[in-house]
Formats: sequence, structure tokens, C-alpha cells
Amino acid sequence: PADLYVIAGALFGYVDALAGAAAEGFLAEQRDTAQDWATTRRRLVTLLVQPDPPTGAVLHAAADAARWPLPATVAVFSVEGTDAEHVARGIGAGALAAVVGDAIRVVLPEPGTPGRLDRARQALVGRRAALGPTVQRQQARLSYRLSRRALTLHQQGALGPDPVVSCDDHLLTLLTAWEPGLAGHLAGTVLAPLAGLRPTTRRALAETLHGWLRRQGQVVAVAEDLHTHPQTVRYRMRQLRGLFGPALDDPDARLLLTLALHQSPAGEPDRSGDG
Repeated sequence: PADLYVIAGALFGYVDALAGAAAEGFLAEQRDTAQDWATTRRRLVTLLVQPDPPTGAVLHAAADAARWPLPATVAVFSVEGTDAEHVARGIGAGALAAVVGDAIRVVLPEPGTPGRLDRARQALVGRRAALGPTVQRQQARLSYRLSRRALTLHQQGALGPDPVVSCDDHLLTLLTAWEPGLAGHLAGTVLAPLAGLRPTTRRALAETLHGWLRRQGQVVAVAEDLHTHPQTVRYRMRQLRGLFGPALDDPDARLLLTLALHQSPAGEPDRSGDG
């Protein structure tokens, strides 16, 4: 009996060692598989948003490898963080996520499906994120680029307090801030006639011109917006016509003035150098 006890103890110990080795092997395989899936998904996201669209065969092969049915339309979220898999699981609905650059990029298939965007926004509560426009799958890079730029502006505090913003709600800001320095240069060039004025006069004329452009020349409405007398608005507009001349009647010039005043509402010269 004593010998049998020793043998049985050795056998049980050996079985325990085998079970432990099997568990370690299973976990290692799971980790390798997860890494393979992450690589496969990242490759597919990269193919969808790269500058040169891949051929249909390449894209279909990558989608098959990721077990992701190719949708007709997509929208791309740019999200702060690096836990792409966690974000994708939270959004669900076939969302594909990978870290590209300095943020998570989430490709959401068929975003027009009822409730899909709402669920995605709910899943991103507590994070800063930007939603690109819904586009055809072949235009996924456009949605990606807009959401990427919007997230950068959002982090700089330029798109308001909401944690999740939509590019479609901030197109003017995206347009004027797309190329760093360009909007500031535009404002400095277009508003040059105001540059030589005293700061208080420059601000008053810039605010009046901005209101006049927004109200399409309705003096009374501009006066109400500025809490001043219509005669004051007329006086300032005579000054502005003396400074800008025929530009105030030219549609293209008025568009440039509107953009410049959106960038610099008080007509102040831009010295930031980064638009």
C-alpha cells in the first residue's frame, strides 16, 4: 500500500502538470489568435482609409480574412485612446476598430441603419470622439480624414463642449482650419483695410461688417443684433464702403470676408501662425 500511495501521488502530480501545461498552451494560442485578429483588422482598416484605394480583389480578400462583410456605406469615428477592441465591442453592429496614428479609428458599416449611430455615440460616452460623414465605402478615406482633423480640433477646444462631435455640424470650422496658417493668412489679407485703424474702431467696424454680411444688408436687424441704433450701423457701413469699396457688392469677395470674419470676428490680425 505504501508503494501504491507513492505511485498514485506521482501520477496525480503528473496529471496536474499536464493540465497546467495544457492550460498555458491554450492561453498562449488564444493570445496569438487575438494578436492575429488584431493584425487582420488593422490591415483591413488601413486598406479602407489609405490614399490609394486597393483593388477589389485585395479588399475582398482582406475582408474575408477579417470575416467582415463589405458594406455599401461607412462612417469613420476617430476616438481618443488605444483600446480599439474594447471600443469595437461596445459599439457592436460589425464595427471595425484599429489604432491608426495617435487614435482609434472605428469603421462603422451601414451607419444609416436606424439606431446604429445613436448606439455608437452611447458607447463612446466619457471619451472625446469625432464622427466623419456617411460615405460610400470607396470614399472611406474622406470620412477618416475629416474625423481625424475634427478630433484634433476638438482636443484643442475648437468644437464645443460635447464629447462626441459630428463633422457635418462643424463643416465651416473644418474648412477654415484645414490647413494650419491658411485661415489666419486669409483673414490678414482680406481684412487688411481694417489693419491701420485703432483697436476699438477696428472691432466696431468688423462686428458691424460681420452682422451686415450675416443679415444680408438688413440694417435694422444688424442694429438689433449689435444693440445699437440703425443710424450707427449706416454710419459704420459708409466707413466700410470707403475702406473696402466695390468688394462689398461682389459675391466672391463677400464670401471671403465672411470666412475671414469667422476666423477673426473682431478683425484682429492673426499672429498665431497656425490658423
